Amino acid sequence: MSSAYQLKPWTQVVTPHPDILEGRLDTSTYAASLGGVVRQDSNCPKVYRDAREFFAATYLTKELRKLLEDVLRGLKGEAGDRVLQLRTPFGGGKTHALLSLYHIATNRDRLQGFPELATLPDPGNVKVATFIGLDMGASTGIQIENGPRILTPWGYLAWQIGGAETYNLVETEDSQRIAPGNDALRKIFGDRSILP
Repeated sequence: MSSAYQLKPWTQVVTPHPDILEGRLDTSTYAASLGGVVRQDSNCPKVYRDAREFFAATYLTKELRKLLEDVLRGLKGEAGDRVLQLRTPFGGGKTHALLSLYHIATNRDRLQGFPELATLPDPGNVKVATFIGLDMGASTGIQIENGPRILTPWGYLAWQIGGAETYNLVETEDSQRIAPGNDALRKIFGDRSILP
């Protein structure tokens, strides 16, 4: 009679991360914040804020790799969808995907030595503009350091894309809290590589 196969305890198969072994696991590490990364908020864990640490801790799944390739090809001017919708349930990786795009677009030069990133398309200099609704009050807007108080998402994106000169294209609409027309938006975005 043969004995039944015995499964090894999980502790003999995998080694938990040191913070777990040392009893210092901080669950806030798993609550990524795009706004915290963009602002370089010191309360945001460094593993999200620092591009090298982020990609050292990130496994590029097939779908994440495809998303990065598609967006980077589009930023290079190649054919493909220009508007993508991330649809996953809570905890499905939407913020992680956005952080991946943010870091690869803004820190490409710092990400040398990551073989899994080296083969991704390189669109060169990319302007990134983010809008995180929680960062801007609906009634108060957002005060730009050494700049104006901006009241709408369109004004805020314009400021990030081109500073005062580009913001001036929508300043009237921003002050009246109305959406700018198509012509103004085309002037804001122009033919630059922009990841909004």
